[in-house]
Amino acid sequence: MGVETNTIIVTFYRITCDYCGRVEQIDNSLNHTIYNRRNAVRSIGWTL
Repeated sequence: MGVETNTIIVTFYRITCDYCGRVEQIDNSLNHTIYNRRNAVRSIGWTL
């Protein structure tokens, strides 16, 4: 019998624009280059 395990950690980022109040929520499940808040903001085309 073979056993295979996978650990999946998904982080959700909720980004709110200070000027207009627009809210975006993204996660790193499909895009593995998002590993911190700064990369999350850049991934949607916004800047800090």
